[in-house]
Amino acid sequence: MTNLFKKQIFKYQDELTAFIMLEMDKIEWLSPLSLTTKQELIYSMERTTYNKGDLILKRGEKANKMLLIQ
Repeated sequence: MTNLFKKQIFKYQDELTAFIMLEMDKIEWLSPLSLTTKQELIYSMERTTYNKGDLILKRGEKANKMLLIQ
């Protein structure tokens, strides 16, 4: 059931998903990943919006997640 769901959800494309896929190809260590792996990453992402000037991470602080900043 999970594989069938993945096959169907990966067919879905919207502007944001297409944009993220293009941006991932610009990142040296993400570009060689398979299409399936990239799609799994995209669909496991959580979008967070910050205001200009918000502190995202303090200098020297270890991040507990990967941040892709647009």
